[in-house]
Amino acid sequence: MDEASRIEYPESAILPSRRRAWLSVRTVCLPYVLFGFAWVMFSDQLLVWLVPEKALAEALQPWKGVLFVLMTGSLLFLLTRSHLQATHRIMQRLKDNKQQFREMTERIREVFAVYDLRKQRFSYVAPGYATLWHRRPDSLLAQRFDWLRAIPVGERRQLLKQMRSAIRDGREISLECRVRRSDEPFIWVRLHLYPILDGGGQPLRLVILGEDISQEMAQQQVLHHQARHDPLTGLPNR
Repeated sequence: MDEASRIEYPESAILPSRRRAWLSVRTVCLPYVLFGFAWVMFSDQLLVWLVPEKALAEALQPWKGVLFVLMTGSLLFLLTRSHLQATHRIMQRLKDNKQQFREMTERIREVFAVYDLRKQRFSYVAPGYATLWHRRPDSLLAQRFDWLRAIPVGERRQLLKQMRSAIRDGREISLECRVRRSDEPFIWVRLHLYPILDGGGQPLRLVILGEDISQEMAQQQVLHHQARHDPLTGLPNR
């Protein structure tokens, strides 16, 4: 798989939570414990009830243990197989979802990235980063501030301040910034930031979308110029 197409799902999306894991263990172990307890407590009475003759009942005692091993072994086999099949279905659905997610994001020309706020690094960068920034997605995966190098130095501090404020408050925000590409003049980019919160309301991940708005900004500049200048002479309005 291409490095740019790699996404690290949080552990909770791949493995069951602690509660679900504990429930899974109980699903397998609890029936075995209950059956074993019932066997120890009542198997002798059951044997006496089924075989009233004392000598024959004593002769069957060793076979009672063999029967217990066979029955509990079969029970554990069935429970374990059922649990493994359920786990396999979950993992297969997760694999299919990851494949669909990758196929979708690889066709997006805009920037799409996921930033892990706990690990302080990008966990996913779509190929659109190369289209818009003209930089390799794996560079951003390896160095979280790779995107910032294309932002004019004088504009970086304010941009980061706005982003950190939005992340701290857990609110969505849209920002406009200039991006210098090595082979072209500046382009204008609009960044949309969507914080993903955990169960306690704390920011967990940050979904980032970016789009080229250079044409939109150019049109705004034309309209701004027309509003402030005479259309015939081109001189500023008084």
